[in-house]
Amino acid sequence: MSKNKADDLPTVVEPPPSGVLAAGGVVFLDQVYTSRTLILPDGRAASVAKGRITASDDTLLGFLSQHSEFKQAE
Repeated sequence: MSKNKADDLPTVVEPPPSGVLAAGGVVFLDQVYTSRTLILPDGRAASVAKGRITASDDTLLGFLSQHSEFKQAE
């Protein structure tokens, strides 16, 4: 009896959505401006108000995490 090639492949398990994002998002503090509009790489706009912005999806979270002018609130 021979094995199927599919039996030799590793099982891919998708990670669950981030608990923080599912709970409402991650808050970042804008260290330069109190209000501004950010244009994300995918063309969407995101607004900073009162020096704060909440990342509610992975694209915005990645953008803010990589940007030196934003600091994640503790």
